[in-house]
Amino acid sequence: MQATNPIWAEVQQSLQKTLSKPSFETWIRPAKFNCFENGLLTLIAPNTFSSDWLRKNYCETIEKAAKEICGHDVKVVFKSEINTSSDLTNEDNILYKFNSVNGGVVVPRGTSIVGLDLRKTKVRPKYVPNPTDSNVVQSAIFRITGACYFWQFTIFDGDESGTVYTDPVDFSESNRSKPTFSHHKLTCFEYADGVNRFEQFSDLTDLDIFYSKLTNAFNRASGREIDQKYPAAPKAFAPQRPEFEIVGAFATDPVNITNIESGDGATPGQQVTVTTSVPHNLSGGTPIKIRGVNVPDYNISTKVGSIISTTQFTYLLPFVRPNLPAGSAGGLSSANAQVLVETDTVSGASPYIFNISMRSVFGMQGMHADGAKATGFRSMVVAQFTAVSLQKDDRAFVKYDPTNRTYSGIQFSKQSGESLSSESSSTNPNTVYHLDQEANYR
Repeated sequence: MQATNPIWAEVQQSLQKTLSKPSFETWIRPAKFNCFENGLLTLIAPNTFSSDWLRKNYCETIEKAAKEICGHDVKVVFKSEINTSSDLTNEDNILYKFNSVNGGVVVPRGTSIVGLDLRKTKVRPKYVPNPTDSNVVQSAIFRITGACYFWQFTIFDGDESGTVYTDPVDFSESNRSKPTFSHHKLTCFEYADGVNRFEQFSDLTDLDIFYSKLTNAFNRASGREIDQKYPAAPKAFAPQRPEFEIVGAFATDPVNITNIESGDGATPGQQVTVTTSVPHNLSGGTPIKIRGVNVPDYNISTKVGSIISTTQFTYLLPFVRPNLPAGSAGGLSSANAQVLVETDTVSGASPYIFNISMRSVFGMQGMHADGAKATGFRSMVVAQFTAVSLQKDDRAFVKYDPTNRTYSGIQFSKQSGESLSSESSSTNPNTVYHLDQEANYR
């Protein structure tokens, strides 16, 4: 394969004059010449996505430019240099690999998902956690962050004309089932976890892992390489505080300061190191107020600079006078000093969920604002979210026996494949619990 060719080089030069620089640099320049035979120009795109985009958006433009240069009609076809699939029906598709570690599409900051029409735009899960397997944890369809936006679509159960994945690790046919079983382990909207760290993933949060995968996806072969890889480069394409600190930091009770010093503790400097009596639970960028230090220069409203440990952090002074006491030896005292979080930011926002509908007959959950996965006000702004969730899986119920004073239900062990779906509807008239008004959810 040749990367360049006289004809393709001329076509690129022509397109560079007519297309915007971002369009040309993103899509046209990375395309490589493959061959030109009998009026057929074959180009190689860096990946499947680029190939599809070129075919849909630039094919006619390239053919027109090639015709002007060659003097006859030219047909253009595109191939992919890297065989990656964006087909969700393919178990080896590339897209699911960007999902949360617990399943679900991570929706990053500033992203809007807008449907064409509430009734016509339908979202159906391809993964429904196995309700009979205690080792399969709950999951979500959307893992949402601060400032993302959803509007005008309907969420349904899995498509009954096919099968869904039911296990987070085993994607084999034996672990796929027709989705006529309980969906109660699946939630439509849940926070993307930007707080809890996974030891097995280098002590990163779920959001950290997502951005790490994104920066690695934009490699040299993509034609749009991000050379600063997160988290090796902390200030690269990385999660931002408003994504997991919803709306803004929430004011807290004051935390006592046991030690404070600037510079090296002897010579004053702009950076101030604070030690607290208990874990401060702060993070970089949190707005804070320092008060009670005997030297007024330190008592300012500022933001946390860096986190040294659970009881130590830094902040910056706007001005350092020459005779500023730097530590206890110079007369600096923190005997009455405290730090508290201030609520003074307008950079964050709640996720917005407007005009969304959920229609489930197998008990899908609507929203789960788990405060353990976010900080700040931990809010979701919701309007016109109409949710109807029934439950037709008879295994999801128990019934009280007044004679034996016990609850009884359908006994089951871990089921998968065909049995997971086929045994959700009881054939015993005494255990058709989903129609029994005296039955209760497990």
